[in-house]
Amino acid sequence: MVEVSLQHIIGTVALVGLVVSACLFYSVFTSFVQADNRKNQLKQISESMASNIEEMINLAKFSKYNLNYSVKLIDLPNSVGGEPYEIQLLNDSAQGILVHSFLAAQPSISADSTLPYNSGDIPIKLETTESPYNFNAGADNLTITCSGTIYGKNGTAIWTNPDWSNSTGNSPNSITVGIGWVSG
Repeated sequence: MVEVSLQHIIGTVALVGLVVSACLFYSVFTSFVQADNRKNQLKQISESMASNIEEMINLAKFSKYNLNYSVKLIDLPNSVGGEPYEIQLLNDSAQGILVHSFLAAQPSISADSTLPYNSGDIPIKLETTESPYNFNAGADNLTITCSGTIYGKNGTAIWTNPDWSNSTGNSPNSITVGIGWVSG
């Protein structure tokens, strides 16, 4: 019979352990890098949404006595790293209005962007209930489903509605902001 040396057994077990630990290290390292890349992409999406919302608020604020809704359609990436993501509008008492984006399957991978809006004396209201609204935009009649949370996709809409009732100055009393998607 062939004798198996104890040294060979220990060496083989050590080699297998080394290969397994190298594979685990590679897996952990690449998942960390992927998560960091996805956070960076989500941050860019949040900042883009925040600047688009800021633009819409400024249009509503400075378009004197515009009584209609203003709608802006934007195209967002369908996924981040091949995974679907969600965007929320949040009203944080400490930071103001936040655009919060996160992966649908991993909410811990997220990014926030504070709305860079200095409203002064004009309160900003968030419309976060899910409901369809009809907007007349020239020859187009858009039906936009508004929601506080949307998935990233083409046909995303940002809308504002200034409240000019009983306004005595050049600014509206308040501006309602919402996000949603074009239906149909």
